[in-house]
Amino acid sequence: MIAELGRRGRGERESGAFLLSPRGDRGTVTRVVYLDDLDPACLVGSIHLRAAAYGKLWSLCDREGLCVAGDVHTHPGPGVCQSSLDQDNPMVARVGHLALILPNLAMGPIQPREVGVHEYLGEAGWRSSFGRRAARLIYVGRWA
Repeated sequence: MIAELGRRGRGERESGAFLLSPRGDRGTVTRVVYLDDLDPACLVGSIHLRAAAYGKLWSLCDREGLCVAGDVHTHPGPGVCQSSLDQDNPMVARVGHLALILPNLAMGPIQPREVGVHEYLGEAGWRSSFGRRAARLIYVGRWA
């Protein structure tokens, strides 16, 4: 997924994806849907996903018995804090939604401790985790 986000952003612009899980198991991501597959014109330096893309996303989730567990997008440079635009515009404004931010436009390998993990709390805003705390929240690989 990281390599694919880097490829889609071409090292020049942000890219992103929705992280999908089976209904009832939001902690296990089993499918990734790239934002530009839902809206080919959304990668404009930053990300501008139009409303019709959400219709495609919800249809896919209904058809395959999935739900949106979170999203991931890239930032230029090493910073993985949310921008004010990120904070004010959650991709899915539902309590518990996770927004992961990858550094350096996902160009090259990224360790879990380098990812910003941001949990949407609704009216209370966001809870953010970085470094070792973020790494404890992310499991990369397959469960045995």
